[in-house]
Amino acid sequence: MEDSDDLKKQFYPTLVSIESFVLKHTPLDRGKLESYKEEFGLEEDEKPEKKPGEEEVKENQKEAIEVLGATFSFFADFILMFVYLFLFLLYRKKFFKFSMLLFPKTERDRYKKTIVKSTDLVQHYLGGRLILMVFLVLLYSLGLWISGVENFILASLIGAVLSLIPFIGNMAAYVIALILGVGSGGDTNMVIMITVTFLLVQFLDTYVFQPIVFSNKLNINPFFVILSVLIGNAIWGIIGMVISIPLFAIITIFCRNIPELKAFGYLFSNEEKVLKSE
Repeated sequence: MEDSDDLKKQFYPTLVSIESFVLKHTPLDRGKLESYKEEFGLEEDEKPEKKPGEEEVKENQKEAIEVLGATFSFFADFILMFVYLFLFLLYRKKFFKFSMLLFPKTERDRYKKTIVKSTDLVQHYLGGRLILMVFLVLLYSLGLWISGVENFILASLIGAVLSLIPFIGNMAAYVIALILGVGSGGDTNMVIMITVTFLLVQFLDTYVFQPIVFSNKLNINPFFVILSVLIGNAIWGIIGMVISIPLFAIITIFCRNIPELKAFGYLFSNEEKVLKSE
């Protein structure tokens, strides 16, 4: 936040070159581009005419109210998440007994094992995610430090946290690292180094670390991983995106172990053969 003005000044030449490239190689003309910039709030700050003092004060007050409202909304959701978690842990035995009452007495032992298996899976997933975040911070920090990014620790922490959101989080972290790198005076070589860093770390995370940590226990089809993230975002925003994967993994386990839902278990899982009830 403190470096935002310097970042804007250093990033401005890059924006100008991108704008020139767009105008030269696309059908977009200057007038249309300026209208888009004005629509999305990207117009130039330096204008010959100035707003009247009273109007400028009102505009600043409006922006301050919007920032306060967004901040309050974020912290309200953040606090509610812990309230929900606390109440869920407090009444976990009641929820467990409720789930048992949904099944006939003759089948309860078998479904009890399924519920226990699902809770173990969630614990394994959350613990594994924490371990992976530590590895990602170290690898991102090393790569971004070699690339010459000044705020490499900040970018690494953001990348590790956003890794909780599959696919979308990794792309967002990459864009943020590029902005920090180019904004601090980076050149084309830095952009290439940052890109190589993220590609290499994502390859190691996907094909080396995750199989070792999770041992393929989640077993969810990638299509439904993306779908569950989108549904989680629609229901509960960022928090919903984070918890969507373990919740969908639980649903998949139940579908794989309930004969009537075996077809859905086959559809949701990442295996080609039709699974027998576990």
